[in-house]
Amino acid sequence: MADWGPVVIAVVLFVLLTPGLLFQLPGKSRVVEFNNFQTSGLSILVHTIIFFGLITIFLIAIVFSERRLVLQAFLVLSSHRCHFEKEVRRRKEEKRENMGRGKVELKRIENTTSRQVTFSKRRNGLLKKAFELSVLCDAEVSLIAFSATGKAYQFSSHDMERTISKYRSMAGVPELNVRHPRTTIEFWRAELDNLRRSKDSLEARLKHLVGEDLISLNMKELKQLERQVKVGVERIRTRKRCIISEHISLLKGKQRALQDENACLQRKVKLHETETSSRSLANNQLAIDFQGIGKSRMDGVPNYT
Repeated sequence: MADWGPVVIAVVLFVLLTPGLLFQLPGKSRVVEFNNFQTSGLSILVHTIIFFGLITIFLIAIVFSERRLVLQAFLVLSSHRCHFEKEVRRRKEEKRENMGRGKVELKRIENTTSRQVTFSKRRNGLLKKAFELSVLCDAEVSLIAFSATGKAYQFSSHDMERTISKYRSMAGVPELNVRHPRTTIEFWRAELDNLRRSKDSLEARLKHLVGEDLISLNMKELKQLERQVKVGVERIRTRKRCIISEHISLLKGKQRALQDENACLQRKVKLHETETSSRSLANNQLAIDFQGIGKSRMDGVPNYT
């Protein structure tokens, strides 16, 4: 139907602008004549110019409307395409995340090398999850793992001994307080060494958090440090926004109180001005009355001069 639009418009304009059919410009006896069924060369030229002008305007309007429809269709298709690309990207990411997570039969790995590699990978993932749990949920997490060779791996968000003592007290396990003196000395030496290592580790971690001594870190540790810093910055910004919003609410309350107090003072000032003006008018009226009385008395006194 859109293709037949210009043809229909051209036919209608041709019929309506035929010289002498409906009107003629210019006529023979006047400027405009209607239904005279006569024409002239000048009228044909004028009507031809009017016809081409009108059909040009209509054709331009039709082209612009078609372009607008095409543009709207293009925008709709672009939005659908963006949505489709986002959906495809999301599904690819989900597929990538789910790759390698199929069902694994839980049984002992017979190959020693594969068993050691699997232990190393899953140990790192377990330590990472324990750290994330302690940071995200502010939980007290302690983890101890021994490999098949007897090597110990541990993680503790707080003091390990305190966490173990807390677990013993909650689980009802008695404390092992009876120790040999030599064993006690060795224990405290080991505890002192652990505290020194913990201090050094905490100092190194603090330096890493402030952006110092980063040469010894690899890419994985740098990414982990970046995530920690991002979490900390987000918490700081959240707390900052809360403080700013509370301060703004307090200032708005003070502003409303000051505005109410200002309005009350303005009403008092207006009332005082009204009372002052009424008193001055009354005093002026009394002065005028006293002057009139004094003048009338002076007029009533006879003049003996």
